Amino acid sequence: MACLPETDGELPGRLSSSCPGGEYSFSSRRMLLAPDGHERRSATLLARLSAEPRALVGLFPGLRNAFTAIRFRATGPTLAWDTWHSYPQTRELVHTASALRRR
Repeated sequence: MACLPETDGELPGRLSSSCPGGEYSFSSRRMLLAPDGHERRSATLLARLSAEPRALVGLFPGLRNAFTAIRFRATGPTLAWDTWHSYPQTRELVHTASALRRR
C-alpha cells in the first residue's frame, strides 16, 4: 500500500490540511472481503469505472481482478479524485478520496 511521510505505513482514515491556495482533504477505506465478495465488487467497479469518461483503469496481468483506477471530477473551486486499488491475492480493496478546494 501507499505510504505517506510521517506515518507508520498505514493509510490514515481521514486527514485535512491547509496548503498554499486552498484546503486539502483525504480519506481512505480498506476492505477485506470474502473471495466471492471481492470478485463481485471488483467486477462491478471495473464495469462502472471503465464506462466513465473521467476515469482511468490499469489492469495487472497474471492476477484476475488486480487493478488500480482513478476518477477525476471538478465542481466549482473543488478538484477531487478517487482511487481504487484491488489486491485479489489478499482479497483487499482500498478506496481513497482526495479533494483540493481552491481559495
